[in-house]
Amino acid sequence: MLAPDGEVGMVWHVRKAVVYRAAQWLERLGLITAEDKEHSRLGPPRAPLSATAEGHRAAQGWLSQPVAHSRDVRCELLLKLALLSRVGADPGYLLRAQRRQLSPVADRLAGQLRTAAGFDRSLAPRSGRVHDLRLASG
Repeated sequence: MLAPDGEVGMVWHVRKAVVYRAAQWLERLGLITAEDKEHSRLGPPRAPLSATAEGHRAAQGWLSQPVAHSRDVRCELLLKLALLSRVGADPGYLLRAQRRQLSPVADRLAGQLRTAAGFDRSLAPRSGRVHDLRLASG
């Protein structure tokens, strides 16, 4: 899943060492459990991981929360959408919450566009229309 061409790897890259450290941390927190190691033809024995009930609740909570900052849309929001898609969940709630979270930012940018001049104006979307700065509705 995390390989560059994997479901998650296409939107979020993480090194194996980071995955193993994170898994150990999640296990210490009681959010996942590691099962007995299984032998693999692809490499060393692997220990399948399973989410605990608390881990499921934590994941569902995280997946339903919009990202706090627009800079996190590209990585965190896309990761959430990829994971929701993987389990066949409807992303509608998350997308509506994300729109509400980012609408004030878009509104501020639109206001700045109306008063921008010179170089600042050249940074605006080509059409200069306010709706280009707003998240698509629907």
